[in-house]
Amino acid sequence: MPPPIFMKIDFKYKWFVMRDFDSMLMLFLDNMSSLIGILGVMAFAIPPLMVPFGSTDHEAHKTAMTAIVWTRACPGIAWALAFGNLWYGWMAAKLATFENRQDVTALPYGINTPAGFITCWNVMLPIGTALLAANPSMGADDFAIKTWQIACACNFVGGLFEIAGSVYDVRPHFAKAALYAPVAAVGFVWLALVPLTEVAKEPIIGLAPLALAFTAFFAEAGKGVYPKLSGGGALLIALAGMFFKWVHAGKYTGDNAFMAKQVNDAWDNYSGKNMFSKAFPLGHWEGVDGFIAVVFPVAVASFVETMELVETAGAAGDVYNLREAMIVDGLGTCVGAFWGSPIPTTVYIGHKRHKIIGARSGFSIGNALIYFIILNAGVFPVIFQILDAVSIGIILLIVGLMVCQQAMEEAAPRHYPAFFIGIMMLICDWATLNANSTHVGMHNLGAGSGILAAIILPQILCDLTDNRYERAAFFCLVAIFFSVIGLMHGMNPVDVHGKVTGAGFPWNNVYGEGGIMKVKGQLTISIADSKPGITGKETFPWGEKVSALCTAPPEFRVNQMMADGFPAAGMNEGWRFAVGYATVFGICIIHAIMQRCGCMPPPVMDNGVNLHQSAHVLGTAKITEADSMTEAEKLAKMKKAVVSSESSSEA
Repeated sequence: MPPPIFMKIDFKYKWFVMRDFDSMLMLFLDNMSSLIGILGVMAFAIPPLMVPFGSTDHEAHKTAMTAIVWTRACPGIAWALAFGNLWYGWMAAKLATFENRQDVTALPYGINTPAGFITCWNVMLPIGTALLAANPSMGADDFAIKTWQIACACNFVGGLFEIAGSVYDVRPHFAKAALYAPVAAVGFVWLALVPLTEVAKEPIIGLAPLALAFTAFFAEAGKGVYPKLSGGGALLIALAGMFFKWVHAGKYTGDNAFMAKQVNDAWDNYSGKNMFSKAFPLGHWEGVDGFIAVVFPVAVASFVETMELVETAGAAGDVYNLREAMIVDGLGTCVGAFWGSPIPTTVYIGHKRHKIIGARSGFSIGNALIYFIILNAGVFPVIFQILDAVSIGIILLIVGLMVCQQAMEEAAPRHYPAFFIGIMMLICDWATLNANSTHVGMHNLGAGSGILAAIILPQILCDLTDNRYERAAFFCLVAIFFSVIGLMHGMNPVDVHGKVTGAGFPWNNVYGEGGIMKVKGQLTISIADSKPGITGKETFPWGEKVSALCTAPPEFRVNQMMADGFPAAGMNEGWRFAVGYATVFGICIIHAIMQRCGCMPPPVMDNGVNLHQSAHVLGTAKITEADSMTEAEKLAKMKKAVVSSESSSEA
């Protein structure tokens, strides 16, 4: 039984022990890797894409956007991290009081890394682009502030969605593989694949830290071969990368003089600068409704991830109040948005590792204080330029792989095929954003970041695997509804207000009424049409004949309002998915009737939980006890638990 949300704490609980310093360094570097990756994209990658090349204020707009990230977004993130880390420290003290024991480890907390990247590419980029499209003469400061304000408003709404998720525990209604699919998918793509591409870009810098990461985090059953090294190897990885960077082992980092100038410029431009009173973060709500279909799936993935990680902490011996943890995650996101953060926060994977070390709650509190100072003092841009982004990204890669590893341990092997289908959705999202993919199907699967599709479609496939046809039919109805309104496969041209969100070529007519840029996953309405497909007579503006569906990204070449166009080549896709899911619904109903008549095997009702996974088999056994067993003892205990479980289910 978990402790209540509000209760007195016993101050005999030792908040700080020596091992908290090791855990604090690990959590610090974990957050650092997330912040460097996300803020690097936000400050340097998307501003040039927002501003039309050739415009007179191109550099001014980019500079203003970069400045707003360092001077307004960073302080907001500081408040979010302080709120969540301090609350989780308090939760650890409450649990210690409630169970009258000292060995309670706080839940780690930090930036929601996958959601941060999705916010950059699927929210901030289209917001900024649309603002300038609607008003090309908009001043640089006004442009940067409004882009940031709308992103903060979207983040605030996402926090409210997370809090709403605490009302009802959805886990009994989903297979483990389906619940883990979006969490593992964002871990695989945004936390692992993206940093790995940076290693491939700078192999002389990156390969050595990559090797050290595996010896530090996966060797010796996850304990690593550097147990006495502070930070569990994370510091070693960061130092190795920084060494290679500053001895000029990189091809694309520039020479030492160039890198030194970047550090000096960051110090001169941002050190001690905090534009906390420049503008109210939630002062601009226009266009937020257009991003609900992006924000809502991210919030769903966040509260599902919180559920799973709190459950994992319980298996390690620290049974926290699940509802409280979910509320804290949502409140932390709202607090951050109120003070200027456009990216959400969440509980982190890694509680087990901190518990093995022997940490209490001091590492969480220390992390809050350190980041509060760094992010408010304007020195984070300097740290960003000093550290090596490639090796710091490898720490992210390890976290992403840990998420995938845990997902596969928790889910039943028979559901792995459906699980991998879910991962493919986020691969498609990355491909459309980063690999210039022009395949219509990739855009359809990755719409809205692909998160909801990564839950619902694997769930249908898991239920079909388990002969649970009636539940599969229900989720088909959910998929039909989500497809029509754009929450899944949302490549549709008409928004919920009946306005056309825009179509055509990026240099011709990419913006709709009022300059609203269409976004894959925008909340839309899809209605079946009878527009012609490719007839062979169509040509692109440069005279090339249209001969294939994949000649260019669909949203750049489709005009649904022109009868002589070729709309079947791209947009208004949701209704076709609705028809497809309706067909699957019919198949499920037929199979369900046959099952009722005894013509089909009975359903498997275990929700795809892997009974052979030690976190479930050992139940709430403390981590210290499990780690003290020999492998033979663990195996014997697991076998005994599985036999007992099977006997009770037969009874």
